[in-house]
Amino acid sequence: MNRPAPAHPHKVIACREYDILVPFVCHRCGACCRKYEPVVEFELLPEIARGLGASIDVIQDRLLNDRLSHSAGRPTDCCFLDPLHARCFIYAVRPTECRQFPPLTGVGAGVVDCPGYREYRSVLDEFTACMEEAPRGPAPAARGRRPILPDACRDVLHTLTAAQISDGYREVFTQINDMPDSSRSI
Repeated sequence: MNRPAPAHPHKVIACREYDILVPFVCHRCGACCRKYEPVVEFELLPEIARGLGASIDVIQDRLLNDRLSHSAGRPTDCCFLDPLHARCFIYAVRPTECRQFPPLTGVGAGVVDCPGYREYRSVLDEFTACMEEAPRGPAPAARGRRPILPDACRDVLHTLTAAQISDGYREVFTQINDMPDSSRSI
């Protein structure tokens, strides 16, 4: 099984007494790159070309071929996806929309069958469904994040478990929320 990639970005859920960070955890399966054509910023082309040991013209040709296939109704996998290992050849310099996938894209995962996005949505849905009304006042970013209280850890983990998430997601969730080590085994 692939170990999940680092979590980010995340959403903040403001509860009455604390804030919960809900991460997106990538499963590194490559589903987001299948039948997909990224918009690559022109400024990235030299760095992409250098990283792949190709000329900018070759990179532009790859992107154009992808665009033509998609326009003709024959979507192909992203030209930067390593089909053997489901990894991005240009991960370090990937385009903005790839860096923001899926929580910040505005459309979520769209039609992509993304296990990380399914977990992310499931956790958001579980916490939203059981949440008490949050306090009125400044947003978490303006007032600073309020950590999950030790007495609340058991309830938070119970809700998290109801979301049917992977062990990897649970590990990342407890880490980014600074939950005590003892609560991780509950």
